[in-house]
Amino acid sequence: MTTITNPGRTHLRAYDRRRRRHIKDGTWRHPVPSADIRHHIVLLSAAGMSLTAIADAAQLSPGTVWPIAREGSRRYVQGATAAAILAVTPPECPPLPAGMVDITGTSRRLQALVAIGYTISDLSDRLGYKNMQQVWEWTRRRQSAVAQSSADKVRDLYERLSGTPGPSSRARANAQRNEWLPPLAWEDVDVDNPDAMPELGESGDEIVDEEAISRVLAGKLPFKQLRDAEKIALFREHLADWTFNPIMSLLGMSARTVKYWRERVAEDGQAAA
Repeated sequence: MTTITNPGRTHLRAYDRRRRRHIKDGTWRHPVPSADIRHHIVLLSAAGMSLTAIADAAQLSPGTVWPIAREGSRRYVQGATAAAILAVTPPECPPLPAGMVDITGTSRRLQALVAIGYTISDLSDRLGYKNMQQVWEWTRRRQSAVAQSSADKVRDLYERLSGTPGPSSRARANAQRNEWLPPLAWEDVDVDNPDAMPELGESGDEIVDEEAISRVLAGKLPFKQLRDAEKIALFREHLADWTFNPIMSLLGMSARTVKYWRERVAEDGQAAA
């Protein structure tokens, strides 16, 4: 019987082996959300640098930088590539106009609220904007600066909502597609600093949203909307003693898929040992 190999899965397993080896050796650089790298590229471009010039300064090929600059082309950038691009500094830029601040903190806060279940429409209403287009542009970083008064409004809203999950699973799915991180990623980080990186855990671990896992267990969120780290945590910490049929029923998956995720849990445990 001919065995058909899935190239995508083969590539993923090879990547996982490299990642675990580097983690064990202490040489792992965690992948960085491409939105943060793309924002840095936008700042460099606004300062007059072309993508080719950015690539040259980072000692990368233009073919590496161009896909990162395109929104939606990829979710994460490899750590070494991200570090090289972030190390590129823009030419001397004029200061922001009076009353304006860098958009970074405002954008990250809005993205984080979407990531825990608040829609752009809901956030716009809470901020007092009838047209949600402005809030959408801030969230997507369609501009480099925002009025201080608007940044203050977003900061106040973030302080009120960041500890309370919102009701929209669609908002959370939207955030995952756009690699927007939840408030936990910015908890001990200067979220307003454009060069600050999110806190993604130790030794290459990814953030685990326990609220999302609880919603999956309650049947309120599809399993596919979890990040890989959350799927592994679900199987390791909540479903370890379950038999196949209840898991298949709860998560709507085949026995083969259940077996796959149990193997991932075992591999994760071996890498951590």
